[in-house]
Amino acid sequence: MSELIINESVLYPENEPPFIKIKREGKWEEISKIDDYPSKPEINADKTKLAFISPYEFEMAGDVWLYDALKDENRKIFSHDQAGEGSSASYIHWVDNEHMVILIGYTIGTISSNHTLYLLNIEDNKLQQLLQVENSQDIRNVKINNDKTISFDIATYNEESTEYHSEGRTLDFRDFIANE
Repeated sequence: MSELIINESVLYPENEPPFIKIKREGKWEEISKIDDYPSKPEINADKTKLAFISPYEFEMAGDVWLYDALKDENRKIFSHDQAGEGSSASYIHWVDNEHMVILIGYTIGTISSNHTLYLLNIEDNKLQQLLQVENSQDIRNVKINNDKTISFDIATYNEESTEYHSEGRTLDFRDFIANE
């Protein structure tokens, strides 16, 4: 098994309807079809696993899928049902080889509305809530830092949702990982 690398052993077209193919033993295998509407895959640090949201399309409830190249296994690791009524995964990012951050937002609407941030242990599917914001707020610009912290902005909208102010925050998730 070769390492999972975008445009080498992982094919995800940027300028056409998306799909995901994996190169195994010289042959391309499709792990997510065009009709699945997959997001761009996120590859973990040791390049043995990738995760994606499917469907990842406007006003569709997406699930998080994990492809493990060592096991040649593709499985759902987070269901939109776990996100709650009218919500879905909207962003994923690896923290390390066993943990990923999942941002949950409302499925319906044109204004961004990401409200809950989770940490998922992919080995035992343990899900921990890192942060939940109020209905008038939106989590944006999520970034995983090398020091095991996560940076993000919280936008707070006025009553009409026509204006907002943004505040930067940082959260240390080492404690969440240590308490598993």
